[in-house]
Amino acid sequence: MRYLIDTSAGRFTVQAFATGLLSAFGHNPTIVISDYEGKMEFAPEASEEAFVRVTVRTTAMEVLDDNEEG
Repeated sequence: MRYLIDTSAGRFTVQAFATGLLSAFGHNPTIVISDYEGKMEFAPEASEEAFVRVTVRTTAMEVLDDNEEG
């Protein structure tokens, strides 16, 4: 089974988190991605071979907020 992601039907956002020793000094931005494409493939009899692939054009990434937490 192959599924294509309908990019016109929704919005793709990513929440990044700072971790580790210096995380208190980091930011946790929310990033919106306006230009991307993707697909999923899944076979019930071979679920270990399933995958999701998303291709993002990095020039289409925009930080929505960059609030410092901590």
